Amino acid sequence: MVKNILTKEKDPAKGLLACRSMPLACQYSPAQLLMGRQIRKSVPTLHTQLDSQRPDLQSLRARETMSKLKQQSTFNSRHRAMPLTTIEPGTEVYIKDLQHPE
Repeated sequence: MVKNILTKEKDPAKGLLACRSMPLACQYSPAQLLMGRQIRKSVPTLHTQLDSQRPDLQSLRARETMSKLKQQSTFNSRHRAMPLTTIEPGTEVYIKDLQHPE
């Protein structure tokens, strides 16, 4: 998405401004997470929207953790990922010889 904005925009500064002010999945923009307030854009905004509104970091981190766990479980179910079985000492294993390709 960022590459699309930067390649389509003639002025790179405006492209970066659009990327930094665009809300993420957590409903906060990267600039808002960094500075605690929205940044000024080329589109006029009310001065009340530019006031400092720090997000609650604990709830934000909890939502991010839950989102990552959901993504992980979805990926694992789609790709049939399972935990590796433990190998006991003395178990025969086969190793591909990389020196002699077949």
